[in-house]
Parts: sequence; structure tokens; C-alpha cells
Amino acid sequence: MNAETLIKIIADINNPETTGTVEDTIEQWRAVATLAEAIDAELAAQAWFSVGSLLSENDRKEEALSAYDKSVSLKSDDAIFYNGRGATKALLGQVEGAISDYNTAIQLNSEYADAYYNRGVANGELEQYEDAITDYNEAIRLNPDYTDAYYNRGVANGELEQYEAAIADYDEAIRLNPDYTDAYYNRGTAKGELEQYESAIADYDEAIRLKPDYTDAYYNRGTARNEIYHHEAALLDYDEALRLKPDFAEAYTNRGIAKHKLGQYEPAIADYDEAIRLGPNNARYYHRGITKRQLGKYKEAIADYDEAIRLKPGDPIDYNSRGVAKNWLGQYEAAIVDFDEAIRLKPDFDFAHTNRGYAKNALGQHESALIDCNEAVRLKPDNAFAYKNRGVAYTGLGQIQEAKSDYQTALKLLKQIRNEPLKTEIEELLQELENTEE
Repeated sequence: MNAETLIKIIADINNPETTGTVEDTIEQWRAVATLAEAIDAELAAQAWFSVGSLLSENDRKEEALSAYDKSVSLKSDDAIFYNGRGATKALLGQVEGAISDYNTAIQLNSEYADAYYNRGVANGELEQYEDAITDYNEAIRLNPDYTDAYYNRGVANGELEQYEAAIADYDEAIRLNPDYTDAYYNRGTAKGELEQYESAIADYDEAIRLKPDYTDAYYNRGTARNEIYHHEAALLDYDEALRLKPDFAEAYTNRGIAKHKLGQYEPAIADYDEAIRLGPNNARYYHRGITKRQLGKYKEAIADYDEAIRLKPGDPIDYNSRGVAKNWLGQYEAAIVDFDEAIRLKPDFDFAHTNRGYAKNALGQHESALIDCNEAVRLKPDNAFAYKNRGVAYTGLGQIQEAKSDYQTALKLLKQIRNEPLKTEIEELLQELENTEE
């Protein structure tokens, strides 16, 4: 059999009217490749490449890799062969090997946009995001309409917390493909990181319009709605995410947070219970502890904070929250130990200083409390709690005018937030000072 005959066979294989099943086509190409090896190495290499492509498309990756190996061994100067083999290696998790093949493809053809793109994807897999961006830049230079290169460059920029750049990339991907569902989703995520919640919600809306069963888009839209206090709407999104994915632990956690914000404390705890059943972690115990504390279940709250700390010992927020629960139980010395740890872990933790000042005031340690409250005010000048606690310290030290000034400042700050119990407490403290002066 000569090369001309093989070329006619190849023409028949490529004829849609004579094409059989995929398996038939693979076997036809395999037969051509085997016969061609003794006649025309280049023709054999192309045939083995076709075998590899079909096998890879049909999820027979190991066989595909073997076919690509043969194509490369027969013709080692074709960039397309190396790029194809690299893509299959990447699918098999052989990322370093894939990059080696993409490098060779680029050495053979420096204008090969797909090889730069594929190497960018592989570098992203290795979390080498700056290298990935360099590759995507080159792919886009060679092919300015390379939609996926813009999208994946956006992903890499997002991983590097370069959210504005990521949004610009997603903008371009969407311009080129207005139905690019994941680009809307990821753009929404980047906007959320920049606290552009309304705009993020609009992107999640579009992602959901294009893909009504997009579980993560419902979840993220719910999270964005929570951030702008649209808690009822957030609940609907979490409900839908859980309908689509009943074991979505984070959706239970965030739905619990939304219910807590709405004052639905017992239902919130039920959601945290389910999240913990699905997979215990620090945040789920922490949030359940917060809600139990709101219900006055301080001992149960402390047990949750204990577990949160066991799972993640270095989180200052957990120590601070456990200290607050101990304050409510009158366990001031134990609370101070927790606030000490929170401040050791995070020296600029203004609320830990505030809360430690409260505990010290309760123990009559007003001078030490004053130091904590001064630090809290320095760190956060609009902390109404710090001014209130400093007012208590000043009162204990007999510095009445300073106390009155702090209480009045606290009341002014409270006009910006809703905390009627604290406002009432401060007004009563002020009245006590007025009565004392009379």
C-alpha cells in the first residue's frame, strides 16, 4: 500500500456520508496510522494525532496520551502535536508535564495562541497566577477576540485580589460572548469583594437567567443581599440553593445568619445545627454561639465558642465572643483571660479592649479599665460602647465631668445605629450622675 492509497482512505474517513460510530472512526484512524508508519512518517503522525484527539474527546485519556506519544515520536517538530499531548496530560493531572509540552509547542511556534492559553490554564492549576496572566496576555495579543483567555485572566486576577482588573477582563469576555454565564457569576463575585453589592446582584441575576439551576449564583446573591440588609430576599436565595443542593452546608450557615438578623433566633439555630451535622467547622459553631448568646443561653454559647476555638485556636474573634458571654454570666476574671488572648492575637482589636474595660469596671479596676477604653477609642473613635465604658471608669474614679462628656458622645454616636437598650442604659447612667450632682 502506498501513500496515495492511504490519503484516499483518509478522505473516506473524513467524509460525513461514510462516517460510522466514533469507535469505528477511531479504529479506522488507528489502522491508517499503523500502515503509514512504514510508508510516510508524517502521515502516520497526523493519523495518530487524530486517534489521540478522538480518544481524548471521548474521555479515554490514557489511550489518547499513548496515541499522542506516537505522533510526537514520528514528527517531533509539530507544535500542534505537543499542544494536544499537553492538554491530555493536564486532564490526567500531569500538570508539570503538560507545561513542558506547551513550552515545546511555543518554541516551535511562537505565534501559537492556544499553547499560551493552555499554559496559562496549567500555571493557574499550580497557583502560579502571575505566570498565568503573562500567558493569557500573550494569547490575547495574538488573538484579541480570545474570549476564554479574558475569562481565565479574570480568574487569575481575582486570585491575586486584583478585583478591578478581574472585572475588566470579565467585561471583555461578556462583550465577546453576552451569554457567558460563568463570566457574569465571577464578575459578581469580584464586585462583591469590592463591596459593590447592588452591581454584584445584577450579575448574579443574569447568571441565574442564563442558568436557572446555578446553585452557587443563588448562594452568592443571597450573601450579597445579606450585606445590604435585604435579609428576606437573601432567605429566598438560600432556600433555592438548598433546594438544588440539600447538603450545602454553607447555605445553611448563611441562611442562619440571615434569620438571626431578622430576629428568628430558634430557626437560625436549627440551620446552624444542620450545617454542623454536615461538617463541623469554626464559623458554624461561632455563629450558633452568637445566636445562643442573643437568647441568653450563655453557657451553651460558651460551649460553642469552646468548640470553635478547638477547631481554629488562633481566631481572636472567638476568644472575644466567649469573653462577652462570660461577662454576661458575671465571670469577669475568666472573661478577662479571653480578652487578653484576643488582644494578644490582634493588638488593634478595639472591641476586645472595650469588653476588657467593661469586665475590669465590673471588678472595680477602674484605672486599668480606663487604659483599655482609651485604647479602644484611639483605635475606633466612633465606638459608642468604648465611650460608655470609659464613662463608667471615669465615674468610678470620681471624674464626673469626663464621665458625662463620654456618655453624651456615646449617645450622639448611637444616633447612627439602632441600639435602644444601650441608649437607655447610657441615659440612665447620665441621670444618675445628674442626681448625684444635685
